[in-house]
Amino acid sequence: MTDWQPIETAPLDGTRILLAMHPDLACDRVQIGYAAETVMWGLCWRFDGEHTVEAPASATHWMPLPEPLLA
Repeated sequence: MTDWQPIETAPLDGTRILLAMHPDLACDRVQIGYAAETVMWGLCWRFDGEHTVEAPASATHWMPLPEPLLA
């Protein structure tokens, strides 16, 4: 398994990744999300469910999504 990597190295091409969120935020500590450019905030992290949090302060680390388990 891959270790958590600094958020500054995260892909910004819309690839879905695991995001470790800043502990002071009122959301789950780990989110599945992707980078998105917004008119209001610029670069943001958009989560499944379309919740958006301003970057870079919101996420601290990232890692690729794990491979799905085969049934």
